[in-house]
Amino acid sequence: MREVGFDLSEEEEEEEDDTGAGVDTKAAVLALAERLTGVRVTQELLREAEYQLGHVPEEPAEEWTGVVIDITDAHGERFYKEVTREEVENAMVRARAEAEAPIAIPGPESPTR
Repeated sequence: MREVGFDLSEEEEEEEDDTGAGVDTKAAVLALAERLTGVRVTQELLREAEYQLGHVPEEPAEEWTGVVIDITDAHGERFYKEVTREEVENAMVRARAEAEAPIAIPGPESPTR
């Protein structure tokens, strides 16, 4: 992160961001993304990319009973799934329980290996 312009020092600075003085934050973020993914963001890539946008309200306008996931990938393959509100809420409960569960790392002599 230092190599792309982020200041990782422990000292608190007056600025709210974590970039060094005179660093273009957007450029630093793109450089970090490039380093992590190996994909170089070029003018040609941005010019030829297909952009799809949507609007997600902060809160549903009315009580909801489910959601529909309808995605077509870059290869034209479609994924369509209807999910009920109960399924979403149950998944959230499971995810929270898993996030709070202790992490067990078996040792070399563990019978689970």
